[in-house]
Parts: sequence; structure tokens; C-alpha cells
Amino acid sequence: MEEISLPHEPFRIDAYAFAHTPMRAITLSNNPRTLPEGLFADCDQLASVEIGDRIEQISPLTFQNCKALEHIKLPNTLKHIAPNAFRGSNCQIERYTPSK
Repeated sequence: MEEISLPHEPFRIDAYAFAHTPMRAITLSNNPRTLPEGLFADCDQLASVEIGDRIEQISPLTFQNCKALEHIKLPNTLKHIAPNAFRGSNCQIERYTPSK
């Protein structure tokens, strides 16, 4: 599995849904508003993540041990990032202001 794009329509996604998946890229639209716990945990090939500007929360361990993820841009509109959301990852986080 190389790349995943999640739909724009509201949907529910379970914790650890993509954990241990050999994906390289993920595009997250604006749903779900909260990225659940461990969603991409141990996806050691994940190198590219695009996050919609309406996502409000990144839960614990969401990107745990994503060793290939070196950089991620997060919107300033994001309300909460769990302290251990990126545990075991060497990811640099850049915040940006979404355009309207």
C-alpha cells in the first residue's frame, strides 16, 4: 500500500486502524476531526502526511514510531496535540495559518 486518501465526508475511524501498515503517504481531509489513538502507530515507512485545516485534535500515539516521517505541517487551527502523539518519531512539526 503506497498511499491512502481519506474522504471528505464525515466518517468514524477506530484507534490503531492503520497501525503497522506499510504505507508511504496519507492525505487526511477534514474528517475525522480527531485523529484517534495510535492511528498510524508503527508505520515505519510513512514519510508524507497532509492534514486538513479543520482537524482539531491529534490523540496519543497517533504517529508513534513513524521513523520515516521527518516533517509535518499542522494548521494553527489545531486545538490539541497529545504530548506523546509523535513518540519514537523524529518528526519536525511546522505550524501554518490556513488560507480562507
